[in-house]
Amino acid sequence: MEYQIHSIFQLSDEQLTEVYALKAICEQSDRIHLKINANMLQNRKTLFPLDLLCYKENTLVGFLGMYIFHSGEAEVSAFVHPDHRQKQVFRKMLEKASSILKEQNIPQFLFIVDHSSSSGLNTATKLNATYHHSEYQMSRSPTASSNIDETSFSLVTPTIQHLDVWVELDVSSFSSTSDSEEIEQVRTFLKRNFLDESVIHYQLVEDGQIQGKISLRKYNNSGYLYGFVVAPTLRGQGIGTKILQEVIARHQGDFPTLRLEVATDNPNALKLYQKCGFQVTSRDDYYSYPVS
Repeated sequence: MEYQIHSIFQLSDEQLTEVYALKAICEQSDRIHLKINANMLQNRKTLFPLDLLCYKENTLVGFLGMYIFHSGEAEVSAFVHPDHRQKQVFRKMLEKASSILKEQNIPQFLFIVDHSSSSGLNTATKLNATYHHSEYQMSRSPTASSNIDETSFSLVTPTIQHLDVWVELDVSSFSSTSDSEEIEQVRTFLKRNFLDESVIHYQLVEDGQIQGKISLRKYNNSGYLYGFVVAPTLRGQGIGTKILQEVIARHQGDFPTLRLEVATDNPNALKLYQKCGFQVTSRDDYYSYPVS
């Protein structure tokens, strides 16, 4: 029987179980960590399919998931069962993914490759994909020590009225450009997050100014920190340390681990997270590849 590829709008519980099982097989075989954005997989809200499942005789042997944060690219997590590699499984899934993105006018992929994955690197090399950037995955256990002082302030929860300021903070920190389309995409993403009951948002406000912000997503037994920004004019004054320590104090007992990601070329942020008890658990390299 030939390989069969299915385009999925929303994975069923059974399909999710199959994906997690295949992920575990690949991680154990290759001794790597695979990033799949599990919360997004379980809560797909899109008008076109973002997940591809490849079956051979009713057994899942390949997975490709796409994560779109803005219209310029789609991040991609993909893996193939060790016994079915070198059989064009990934190529076939990539061709299908390309046709989907082309219809949506999304110009490029951004492959997520574990730094220790020889098969992932070989695939990126064969495709002539271009290295883009790298991120560390970091985690903190409840028993981790912190070499910082206790905070003496309270974070407050933002409302939709603070959305414009949050957009400005994100654009100043995470965007390479500030065109109107990208700003609107940031606004849409944040507005959706404000309405997401699985996310807690905090901001530090002093003298009527939002000095910094951070978000915490609750998923299974972990808390994921993201969107951590200090106002550009106030950086280097210890505000980020205060915000992070306060969030840790509030939530370190709620989860077995707190997790976050940080760019490898951001040594100041890395130093801050390590100071607060986070440790690097893996590294993901990102490679860009044009949709064809």
